[in-house]
Amino acid sequence: MSVRNRKQTRQSDPVAPYEKELLEWLNNDPESLLVMCRYFANAKMALHPRAIDVDSAGFTLQYIDKNLEGELVRKDVRVQFDEPAGTLEEAKRRIRAMMDEARKGFNLVVDKTYVPPGREPPRVFIPPEMAVCVVAAGLWSIFAAFAFQDRLPVRMEIWRIQMGGPEIFFNIVVGALVIHAVECLVALGVCVWARIPVGATIMWLLTILPLGLASLKPLVKTAVSRRNLAQLEAAQKQNSKSR
Repeated sequence: MSVRNRKQTRQSDPVAPYEKELLEWLNNDPESLLVMCRYFANAKMALHPRAIDVDSAGFTLQYIDKNLEGELVRKDVRVQFDEPAGTLEEAKRRIRAMMDEARKGFNLVVDKTYVPPGREPPRVFIPPEMAVCVVAAGLWSIFAAFAFQDRLPVRMEIWRIQMGGPEIFFNIVVGALVIHAVECLVALGVCVWARIPVGATIMWLLTILPLGLASLKPLVKTAVSRRNLAQLEAAQKQNSKSR
């Protein structure tokens, strides 16, 4: 049915009195509109998607995409219900079914309880690699020896004197500890921000103190992923309640 014909029969449509409410409800979920435009219209870009009309037979989505000449143009796609809706709640159920179909078509519905064979669930603490630990242990041992050891083998003693004596190495060790202590404070704030459990936070601090940025970078990456996941779950719960 064309848009013109739908307008002619709008007065007798049982969903027509709720069209404004349904449009507002639909347009408050731009992510689902984008997925439906890409799925039902096979749109590549689907910029600025929005619902422009709803009736008992379905709804129309409008979006911007490229035409055959590569120009950005406004397009419409009509999404038909399997069966006509007679009430507001029926219309919402039909629309949610279309959303679920589109998401399943793009494999966007994920069972979070499923863990593929051979793959561990996401962790809040990632141990440092063995190579990093070995290199860090070697560097700390060398600098500590040059800073605190009274006597060194002859060649190493010559190197220490040429580099400025034990004082310069002592300053390097103290400076590194201060920098790593500051990084531990940053890490503590990151763990609080991402709501990382206390046990994992302690493990992160114990690795960042000797390793510094080599362990702080994985923590930041883990924290951002954890925070984004929490926000996504909160948004999904909010959308479910609003529906």
